[in-house]
Amino acid sequence: MGNKKGYIPWNKGKKGLQIAWNKGLTKELDTRVKNKANAQVGKKGCPAWNKGLTKDTDERIKKCSGKNIKKSLHKIGKKHTKEWCENQSKSLKGHVSWNIGLTKETNESVKKASDKNTGELHFNWKGGDKDYGCDFTNELKIKIKNRDNWHCANPWCKSHCTKLDVHHINYKKKDNRENNLITLCVSCHSKTNYNRIMYEYFYKLIMEGILWRQFKKVS
Repeated sequence: MGNKKGYIPWNKGKKGLQIAWNKGLTKELDTRVKNKANAQVGKKGCPAWNKGLTKDTDERIKKCSGKNIKKSLHKIGKKHTKEWCENQSKSLKGHVSWNIGLTKETNESVKKASDKNTGELHFNWKGGDKDYGCDFTNELKIKIKNRDNWHCANPWCKSHCTKLDVHHINYKKKDNRENNLITLCVSCHSKTNYNRIMYEYFYKLIMEGILWRQFKKVS
């Protein structure tokens, strides 16, 4: 997430590991820590104001949803500057992830993290419907991939993944019409599980372009 224009980060110019202001402090020793702890206790059990509301039932949710789609579409295709990329590369040079080479069979921490985000426990769980209908055959998948020239149809795809999937644009797995199916690489396909409203709108626009080019070839 980029910073606002003119904003100066608090750690600009500071080198080495920064120590948090509250390190070693407890609510018994410091009133600021005590006040923060009390505030968290007050919020415990209090439901969010928008719990159970949807854009169809609440005007505020509808407005927020529309704003988020516009913001997300604005970011698609945006490129970082060369200087920013170089700074990121330097800062991560030599960094090794703590869980590299570990699996849930060999490490308890990895196993706990995996179990917490599997199936119904995952925050993005949508019911687990895996019935694609009898029309969604291998022949249909090959036909869609041929139509899309065996390439990921996302024009801003930066993945080097060669494995391709066929994605249902409206997320209805039994809607196997050709104009509801699009070829995506595994990386782009996995991203469609988040911000579904935006991706449905985005890939509908892409499909209109694909079908328009197909129509021009025939005519």
